[in-house]
Amino acid sequence: MKKIYLFTLFLLLTITLSAQHNYLITKSVEVPELDGKLELEFWGDIPVTDSFTTALPSFGRTPIHATTVQMVYTSTGIYIGFDCQSDKIRYDLSQRDQIGTGDYCSVGMDTWNDDQNAFLFTITAGGQRADARVSSTFTDQQYDAYWRAKSYTTVDGWSAEFYIPFTALRFPKGKQQDWGIQFTRFDRSTGELSTWNPQNPLINDIVLQYGQLEGLVDIRQKVRMALSLSEEIAIDESNDADNDEYEKTRYSILSVDGRIGLNSASTLDFTILPNMHKYGLSQENNSGYNYQYLSHLGFIPRQAKVEESGIFRKTDLLRNNWNVTEAVFREAVQQEFPYAPKDVRNFRSREINTARFTTRTKNNIGIGVSNSIYQKTSFGFAYQVSPVLLLYDTNLVHTPLRNNISIEKAFRNNSWINFSNEFDYFSKGFYSNTSALTTQLRDKSNNFELSGNFKARTQKDVLVADGDLSLKKVNGTYTYGATYLSPVKITPAQINTLTYEKIIAPHNLYAFVTKSNYKPKQTKWLNTTHSFIVYSNWIKNRLENRSTQLLFQFTGTDQQYRNFSVSGGLDILPSWSIFKFSDVSVYRKLPPPVLLQGGLSTDARKKIVLGINGSIKWNLGSNSATSVINITPRWVITPKLAFTSDIQLGYINNEAAVFDLFLTKRYFSQSNYFYNNSLCQLKFAFHKNFYIELNGGVQKVIIRKKLLYSLEDNGSIIEDDTYDYKINALNSITRGGQLRWFFTPTSQLFINYQRLKSISTRPVSRSIPLYITDEKDVYRLNRLEFGLVWNLNRR
Repeated sequence: MKKIYLFTLFLLLTITLSAQHNYLITKSVEVPELDGKLELEFWGDIPVTDSFTTALPSFGRTPIHATTVQMVYTSTGIYIGFDCQSDKIRYDLSQRDQIGTGDYCSVGMDTWNDDQNAFLFTITAGGQRADARVSSTFTDQQYDAYWRAKSYTTVDGWSAEFYIPFTALRFPKGKQQDWGIQFTRFDRSTGELSTWNPQNPLINDIVLQYGQLEGLVDIRQKVRMALSLSEEIAIDESNDADNDEYEKTRYSILSVDGRIGLNSASTLDFTILPNMHKYGLSQENNSGYNYQYLSHLGFIPRQAKVEESGIFRKTDLLRNNWNVTEAVFREAVQQEFPYAPKDVRNFRSREINTARFTTRTKNNIGIGVSNSIYQKTSFGFAYQVSPVLLLYDTNLVHTPLRNNISIEKAFRNNSWINFSNEFDYFSKGFYSNTSALTTQLRDKSNNFELSGNFKARTQKDVLVADGDLSLKKVNGTYTYGATYLSPVKITPAQINTLTYEKIIAPHNLYAFVTKSNYKPKQTKWLNTTHSFIVYSNWIKNRLENRSTQLLFQFTGTDQQYRNFSVSGGLDILPSWSIFKFSDVSVYRKLPPPVLLQGGLSTDARKKIVLGINGSIKWNLGSNSATSVINITPRWVITPKLAFTSDIQLGYINNEAAVFDLFLTKRYFSQSNYFYNNSLCQLKFAFHKNFYIELNGGVQKVIIRKKLLYSLEDNGSIIEDDTYDYKINALNSITRGGQLRWFFTPTSQLFINYQRLKSISTRPVSRSIPLYITDEKDVYRLNRLEFGLVWNLNRR
């Protein structure tokens, strides 16, 4: 009886969701003039809701400044009006999808009413727009839809009008639609984030806390068609240390992106890209810099990559990159090229095109099918011509294809199950198939969660599998749980010594307890305390490490919106490092590491904000240590002009396992690594659609390595100071700028210019002390990139 009483009391103490607010939307045959002014002629008779409560920095209070919202729909879309009272409006004119640090309001629509998937539309007080897709597990800000919004400064604050056409949304078929809806407003002057339907920060799922939108009847969606043409042109002028003449190179890349909305629930997206590798889109100079073009840096959205990405991302197959893939691929290459030596490196393959079809059924079953074609995979063979000379031969083999199908079933209490299968085809007789099953199951109170993820890949005659299992309490003042991550299982045991080197086999147990404080009457620090235990066993480069750590983290925000955090940890059980080579295994007891890190920032609502973060990790009684400090000042000079900087200083001193050139000696070495990275940016926004950025940076790196011990064939370790030298010294300076002009809501012109000079010093040979000599490289680069993205939409 006592146990039943305690269990009942425990259930009563668990957090429950607040009652949902409802908004009954009406239909109108008229449309407002979208200028942000909320004219009475149109909005005067439309129902108003003003039941906003604070979510952050504390939950459940009445906001200092009032907010009201009105909604109406027509045959083509939904109109929303915000009236935000304020005595001090703040904003900075950042570019699209970057709302900056000022006032904003947003509307979220859970069109499937499953408490998990939603569309989010935001506008700032300065008129900048942002859109995203959100769910309980991810937020995708690369989603770009065609919609409109305007903001306007009023006598007692500011107002905004949204027009969201039905073509920008996905929703089920049916005469009557019941959607989830949420209105959000951030007031920078007070630091308050308030919502229409209460959004408790002690509940981690945002979409779960949406209210209800009722009254949508007989809405239809015409065929959606969009076509985006983009042209990128880059001109390089570069030279190396021994050549005063600049070498000019020009690249031109034409891309096509398209979208066809077959109905309100189904979409076909595609993107066609050129054979990027032949255009030299991955260039690496002697300093190790890797330059890539704008499309790879996310400046141009690829809708085929993000449409209904929640279906694909839960199992994460599309972005999965198991190291064993490269290991087994090495074997396949060596079977096809038996003359090739063991040292196969530099695997590269660029995507040529992708097509995705996604849909959701009335029962909220999401289905996604994806197909991608890649260029031929390139790799290099290393031939040993002399004790100090290596020659590389580049080969092209295989034309990879990737096919993926994902099926997801969403349940009402924020539970779901997802199955995905991916088939990768390289050539006849060489392919792989990967299956993944992941699930999240919660009880009716939505507090307790059982989740897991299992993956299995067959590639030739090798089977690779791994997975994890979690049991935790996810909502409430106290949350806790444990996760077990299994090691990568490989069968049969056909992995040779070189292949084994590339396999990382995690074997982790993670347990945590968190206490959060967001009480309405809290007048001191609002904080979160997070503590956890981690058992880790991982293998990399024949070095296996085992450790058990106790860690904690404390974060806080005061009423002046200053932030700070402190975290730390130490090993609570002896740690071991196991060095393996062939049949030799050497066990070494490691000194216990101690970790301490922290940070603070000034009032985030001010024009000038300074953030400082630092960390230090030290293995007691040893030379192994790591320290980093970050300084990040930000100054919003005017709403149209801002300055930001990021200065990072770091020092690393650690031990590692290395091998000489001929794999005849195995060493433990000590490396000293010092680096300094500084980046400054000055941002101009002449208009919310016209953006300029000037940037500059300095980088300095010094690496020094010396041997400590060597491993003999009999398994003994002896002191060995064969060499002590500077591996690399790098000094570089970059400067440049970019211009972006959104001449239509979905079309843009961009220009980017970068200038680089780097000087590096490195030894010719890193493994044989007899041949170590310093070599100095000077690299200069002038790069001009410009392009046009033009979107055609039929709505």
